[in-house]
Amino acid sequence: MRGKERQRSLSGIIGRWVLFIVIVLLIVFAVLIVVNNRTVAGDNTMYPTIETGDLLLEDQLSIRLIRPSRDEIVSFTSRYQENVRYIRRIVGMPGETVEIRDGSVYINGKERREKKGVGATLEAGQAVNQLTLGQDEYFVMCDNREELSDSREPNIGVIRLDEMEGRILMRLWPAPGLV
Repeated sequence: MRGKERQRSLSGIIGRWVLFIVIVLLIVFAVLIVVNNRTVAGDNTMYPTIETGDLLLEDQLSIRLIRPSRDEIVSFTSRYQENVRYIRRIVGMPGETVEIRDGSVYINGKERREKKGVGATLEAGQAVNQLTLGQDEYFVMCDNREELSDSREPNIGVIRLDEMEGRILMRLWPAPGLV
C-alpha cells in the first residue's frame, strides 16, 4: 500500500508542476500578445531572413527600455514618406564608423562577418566614405544587399533611437522561427 500512496503523491506533485508551467506559459503568451504587435513583411529586402508576406512578431515595448544591439532587426517609419515602414538589420552602432568598400562592410576599420546568405554589398551609397555615427544613431541595412533602401540611401540615412518603433522577435508564419 505504501508504494501506491507514494506513487499517487508523486504523480500529484508532477501534475501540479505541469499545471503551474502551463499557467505561466499562458500568462507569458497573453502578455506577448498584448504588448507586441503582429506585422507583415511587405517586400523581400530582408531576404533570406524574412520574405514578402511573412507574419512577424514585433516587440514595441522593450525598444523603449533596452537599447537595441548589433544584428537585431528593427522597424521604423520613413521620415520622408508618409505611411512607409521599414524592417532592417542593425549593422552599425552609436559612435562607430561604417564604410563599404570592395563588396564588404567595415565597422571601425574591421571587416564585418556577415550572416549566412547575405551576399556582397556592391552598392556603397553614402557609406562609400567612412561615416561616423552619432550618439543615438544606428546604421541599418537590408539582408538582401542588392536592395539599396537602407542607411546607404540618403532618403533613409542613419536611424535615430527615437525613430525605432519595435524589434522583430520572430517569424510566426509561414514557418515559426527566430529572426
